Amino acid sequence: MTDSALVFTHIHKCSGSSLRRMLHAKYRAIFPAERMHIPEITCRDIDNLPMLEARGEPLPRDLWLLADHSPHGIYEERVLASLPRFRIALLREPLDRLESLYHFFVRAGFLPEELKEFIDLETMPEQVWERLCQHFLELSGYVRWFDPVGQDVSAAVDRLLAYDVLGRHDDLADFCSRFSDRNPHGVRLSATDVLHVNATARPAPLSRVQQEIAYEALATDYAIWEHAQVQRALRGNTPDAAARGARDHR
Repeated sequence: MTDSALVFTHIHKCSGSSLRRMLHAKYRAIFPAERMHIPEITCRDIDNLPMLEARGEPLPRDLWLLADHSPHGIYEERVLASLPRFRIALLREPLDRLESLYHFFVRAGFLPEELKEFIDLETMPEQVWERLCQHFLELSGYVRWFDPVGQDVSAAVDRLLAYDVLGRHDDLADFCSRFSDRNPHGVRLSATDVLHVNATARPAPLSRVQQEIAYEALATDYAIWEHAQVQRALRGNTPDAAARGARDHR
């Protein structure tokens, strides 16, 4: 039996797959398989909770570890055991994340029909680029991860306080160090444990106009990103188990 459940909010294109593989490799040695909902290699190894619910299939129960593409707080009361929660998440600079999402969607064929003919960022018309920015914000903006019901930026920012370890996608070593120091299960992570990295060629730089359009369109993501950086810096230095206990079921 464990005294805390681990909840990893796996946000798209934030190096979450690399972290998830590390977590699976470590926790399968200490948690029973039936107490974990976490893909082993790819996200397709198991269905996300939103997919199960959409098909009307039963959700897992009494979990000690939840790590899939489920937004903050939507399923936890139904699937987690009645335990305090240790929450973690990785984030990424919004424009960098947008570019990564775009190239992923091009490869996977997930672009909306009206955007499929404009797959070259260098020649994409400005109005199409703006529509693309809005599309990704509606689909996977940070506010949808941290306040999926109300979709309020202030509430999403406040939810960051519920996270015990926040990290950047481009600094897994720092995240692993802080996770190792603070997690209640005695699990040690190292960036050298990364089993696979989704490496893609760096796309051509965006034009100044494209950047300006994106910064304006992604204003809410940048608000959450900046607060996350402050929260990450403050909480990375001082353990606050007592304060965390008061937040466990937030």
